[in-house]
Amino acid sequence: MHNKFNLYQESGVREYWLVESAQSAVLIYVLNDDGKYIGLPPAVELAQSSIFPDLKIDLGKVFN
Repeated sequence: MHNKFNLYQESGVREYWLVESAQSAVLIYVLNDDGKYIGLPPAVELAQSSIFPDLKIDLGKVFN
């Protein structure tokens, strides 16, 4: 997970999601202007993309 995180950041992947099924959460990281990931608060009810505004996932349906 650490290696992919660094590789995606170095490659300029604008948004990176990690699914934490044990915590029923999605961790979302977005690339800032300096090319570094900023972690958003864990998504536990709704996961919404910052680069695809229409992409919204009801996590209650995913984790139940």
